[in-house]
Amino acid sequence: REEEARLREIVDKYFYDNWVVHVYAGMTADLSIEWKRFRAAKAALDNVLEVENVKKMHIQNAKLIGQCMAELRAYLTMGILTDSFVLDNRHDLLNCLRKCNIAVRW
Repeated sequence: REEEARLREIVDKYFYDNWVVHVYAGMTADLSIEWKRFRAAKAALDNVLEVENVKKMHIQNAKLIGQCMAELRAYLTMGILTDSFVLDNRHDLLNCLRKCNIAVRW
């Protein structure tokens, strides 16, 4: 019981929206496959993989892609990405890149 609760906490915290983990250089691990032989881990992940949860995440990701496209269009306007603009706005640019990366990977 304690192991199941601990794994449920880990899955809810780290893998609720990303159960295909990118390891290195294009190598991935699909936790829904890799954890099948571990009863507690599989049970914790099964809660996340319910159809309604996946549908909700799909809709959220579709919205995120639209937001990313709008942000990218604004940044990729001719003449915007000067050296000084990039240095002054590096945090916003990196956040945009992270968001786009998440949307594309999902």
